[in-house]
Amino acid sequence: MNGSKLKLSFFLSLYIFSLSINSLADELEFNKGRCIRTSALCAGASFAFIFGMIVVTKSKSASHSYIDDPSQFSDEPTSKPSQEPSFMIKLMNMGINHEYDTIFEDAKNRWERMITNDLEDISPSEFGITDVFHNLFEGRSYNEAIDDLMIAYSIEAIDGKHGLWGVSGPTIARKNFSSAVAGVVILDELDLKSFSEEDAEAIVTQQIGHVLGIGTFWDHKCATGCMVRDYTYNCSRAHEEYDKIGFTTDTYNYLDVNIGLSIENEWEGESCEFWEETSFYNSSFDSSKDVIGYSEIMSAFFESHKYQLLSSVSAGALEDLGGYEIDYSQTDTFGQLPNQDETHGFQTRLIKPTSTFVVFGRMLRPKLIELK
Repeated sequence: MNGSKLKLSFFLSLYIFSLSINSLADELEFNKGRCIRTSALCAGASFAFIFGMIVVTKSKSASHSYIDDPSQFSDEPTSKPSQEPSFMIKLMNMGINHEYDTIFEDAKNRWERMITNDLEDISPSEFGITDVFHNLFEGRSYNEAIDDLMIAYSIEAIDGKHGLWGVSGPTIARKNFSSAVAGVVILDELDLKSFSEEDAEAIVTQQIGHVLGIGTFWDHKCATGCMVRDYTYNCSRAHEEYDKIGFTTDTYNYLDVNIGLSIENEWEGESCEFWEETSFYNSSFDSSKDVIGYSEIMSAFFESHKYQLLSSVSAGALEDLGGYEIDYSQTDTFGQLPNQDETHGFQTRLIKPTSTFVVFGRMLRPKLIELK
């Protein structure tokens, strides 16, 4: 009898033996998969099962040469788990409207991939804070540990169309206003519905920038004189990036007024949280021709014919606060193609609103607490 016939005969015998075991199963008691009655039958069944499994495994292993070939084994996992970013923004939808969740997630990712450092975890209860969102969401609060930034958002009815757009900004700041711990973005449902998806993306991306501290921390550092009509931006990194782009401090706007990098001065007080629009004037743009125009996402004006860039200037403004470390290769570049930027290593879609509108005066800022 050759090897294959012998193997077949063995397995047939084993199969018949297992049927005999099954016919006597009601004589056995099992608890959680274990034979608990001490008997020769129980021991024999266990031996037959284990011996059969050894033979089957041995036969299969030999036929595939797994055991004889150590190179088939590796201590390395077949796929490495993706690493979480060092800096993380956690979003919490505090309402019932989930229509804009993807827009919030995309906007969060734009900022998150640009910031590279892990910030100090904060336990609000240690500072006597019972709700990091200052009771802005009725019936819901949060005071658990935060790493690195927590943003609560909601799309809800506020005052109807063409009124107040909402409330957004940081609610808790780390010491010296170096970075944000928590913040909110609450938007009026009817107002948001009046905008296109591209417009909503521009608005949400900008509001997350404000939560991070751009503009909203400036009255504590970098632009402390804005409220008394001094619209100078006084910190260095944003200026350095501005000069690298080519918008030097000698840049003139379309009215031949020397602007350079400065703070929006159109409306006193309300505008101290934005870049001056004409600081990013694109003189090559011609609205009568198919020419690409660019502006900055943290300026107060959104134009339908311009891509709104999250540029290295706003990234520099974050670094100027003192708490954030920046990967400038992850910023949008003036002059890049709308759908691809090889610097990023992946395709990126620039934000281009479909309508023209002004942001300042439409958003209220929440109560802000600095941790000491």
